[in-house]
Amino acid sequence: MWNPWVLLIAFSVMMVFGVGFFAIWTEHLQKIAQIRAKGGSKESAELGRQIADLREEVAKLRETATQYDLSFDQALQRLEQRVAAVERRQDASAERDAERLEMRQGGGG
Repeated sequence: MWNPWVLLIAFSVMMVFGVGFFAIWTEHLQKIAQIRAKGGSKESAELGRQIADLREEVAKLRETATQYDLSFDQALQRLEQRVAAVERRQDASAERDAERLEMRQGGGG
C-alpha cells in the first residue's frame, strides 16, 4: 500500500524539522529562564519595597479612618445629648403649660 521509501523520506523530514524545532524551543526556554533569573532579584527587591510602602500606606489609612470614626462617634454623642436636653426642656415646658391651663380652668369654674 505505502511505498517504504515514501515513509522513510517522510519520517526523515519529520525528524530533521522536529529535532530543529525542539532545539530552538529548548534554547528559547533557557533564555527565558536566564532573563528571569537575572531580572528576578531586582524585580523582587523592587516588589518587596513596593509592598512595604503599600502596607505602610494601608496602616496610615486605617489610622485615619479610626480617627474619623472616633470623631464622628463623639459628634453623634454630643448631638444626642443636645437633642435629649431640648426634649427635656420641651417636656418641662409642656408640663408647666398644662399646670397653668389647669389652674386657669380650675380657678375660673
